[in-house]
Amino acid sequence: ANQYELSTNHKQKAGDKTYKLNATLVGDTNKTTYVKIAKLAELSDALLGEEAQAYLDKDSYDKLVSAIDGKWISISNKDIESFAGESSNKELECVQQKFVSLRTDTGQQSELRDLYLKHPFIVTEYKGVEVVNGAMTNHYVLKGDENQAKEFTRGLKDTGLFKSIDGCVKEDLAKGIDEQLKDDTSSKDSKAEETVDYWVNMWNHHPVKFKVGIKEDKDQTTFVADTKLNSNPTVTVPKADKSLSELKTEINNLVESV
Repeated sequence: ANQYELSTNHKQKAGDKTYKLNATLVGDTNKTTYVKIAKLAELSDALLGEEAQAYLDKDSYDKLVSAIDGKWISISNKDIESFAGESSNKELECVQQKFVSLRTDTGQQSELRDLYLKHPFIVTEYKGVEVVNGAMTNHYVLKGDENQAKEFTRGLKDTGLFKSIDGCVKEDLAKGIDEQLKDDTSSKDSKAEETVDYWVNMWNHHPVKFKVGIKEDKDQTTFVADTKLNSNPTVTVPKADKSLSELKTEINNLVESV
């Protein structure tokens, strides 16, 4: 029922080049989402990589990028139906409604809280007080406990929220979790080291900054987010240049070229 707006400026370093990507997301009360991605053309080749480019028709890809880059694209329920079918859209609305109901369902809230207390998969280390972006903050380092995360995921199947969501969709979500946990070899094969730093304002407890570092072999990737939380924003809903449905031709041409 609320409007929202999210803006992000992203820098991606690939080799000796640094690419910039700016994106804005606006949600309106009529369930229409507006997306604008600027400077996408600059990043397109870096995003694809040589392997992906071998499978795509470059001309089709460039036409889609050109149609999106720097333009407001609207995504409505009708657009989702156009691509995924009406039944799929009804499933999505059903799932969304279950999460909305969670806000007032104290029983489901307690169930999830108790499950997390039993399997706390986020380990927090306090690093002290620091001044960040002009604010007094508490600095924490967050690490994940893989075994506890698996047990938490396994326990989700018995919660009321999960069962209600499972009833919304045709797929057997519980079976999917079992198969994923049984065949979860990605973390064992990965040699990546990940660190997450989090700074929170000492007085109002708003997030001030996130920093995620991923190191794998000799490659180092760092993601930094300076956050500003506005709980009562003024949102200006943009006028769309195109709708997702109007991009269907370009998207279909790209898919058919693979």
